[in-house]
Amino acid sequence: MPSLRIHRLAPVLFLLFVLLAFGLPVSAAEQGPQALSAGSSVEKNLARDFPQAMTDLEGIYPTPIEGLYEVQTGRGLFYYFPASGHILVGQLIDKHSRNLTKESIDRKMADKLAKIPLDQAITIGDGKNTVIEFTDPDCPYCRKAYKFFANRDDITLYVFLYPLQIHPQAEAKSRFILSSDDPAETYQKVLSGKYDDKPLPEFKNNGRLDDQVKVAKAVGIRSTPTFWINGTFVQGANTDLFRKLLGAGPGTPRASAPEQTGESQ
Repeated sequence: MPSLRIHRLAPVLFLLFVLLAFGLPVSAAEQGPQALSAGSSVEKNLARDFPQAMTDLEGIYPTPIEGLYEVQTGRGLFYYFPASGHILVGQLIDKHSRNLTKESIDRKMADKLAKIPLDQAITIGDGKNTVIEFTDPDCPYCRKAYKFFANRDDITLYVFLYPLQIHPQAEAKSRFILSSDDPAETYQKVLSGKYDDKPLPEFKNNGRLDDQVKVAKAVGIRSTPTFWINGTFVQGANTDLFRKLLGAGPGTPRASAPEQTGESQ
C-alpha cells in the first residue's frame, strides 16, 4: 500500500537529509530549474502514490533525466518516477561529476538564509565573520559551539533560541534570556552553566521566544545547533569545519575522531 511504502521510507529519507547536511558546507549555487506549478499532473500522481509525502512538500522540480522529478520536502529530497510510481533515495551525479543533489540543497539553504530576520536575533560581537545560530541553551553540543565562538573576537554572532522538548528547562532558560535587559550577556551566563544548579531569577516573560521559534520553524530547523557561517550552512558543532570557514584563530583543540555534534527532537 502507498502509505506503508512511504512509512518504511521515512527513516531513509531523514537519514539522507542528515548525510547530506550533517557537517557538509552548503553555499549558494547557480540558478536551478523552476518548480512545477501547484496542481501539476506530477504533483497529483505523487499525492496518489505517496500521500504522506504531501504533508511537508516544498516543491517538485524537473531533472535532466526524462520522466524523473526531484521532490523537496521539509525532511530532505528524493526522486520520483510518476510513470511507474517509484521513488529513489540517493544522490544524482552527472557524467561531469556534478552532484546535482547537493546543488539543489545549496540553493534551498541559500533561499532559507535570505528569509532569516536578523533584527530578531540576539547579536553578540562585531567581528568580520557572520555566524547565524539556532541553539538550545541546554544542548551539550550548543554549549560546545558556544565555547568555540566565545574564544574568538572576529565573529558577529546572531543567535536564535530554539529549545528542544528533550531538555525540560531549556524553554524557561530561553525565555529568561530573551526577557532580560541584556539578552547577550544573559545568554553567555546561561550557556556557561551559571544557572544549571540553581533556579532562575524571577523575570517577566516578554514573548520574544515565541517569535524566535516561529523563525526557526519557518526556516525548517529540526535540530540544534544549526548554523550559517559566512553564508555556508553547517549542521552541528563541527569545530573543525568552523575553522575552515572562519580561517585561522583560537578555538577548541582539534578532535582526534568524528563525534556526535547535535541533537534533535
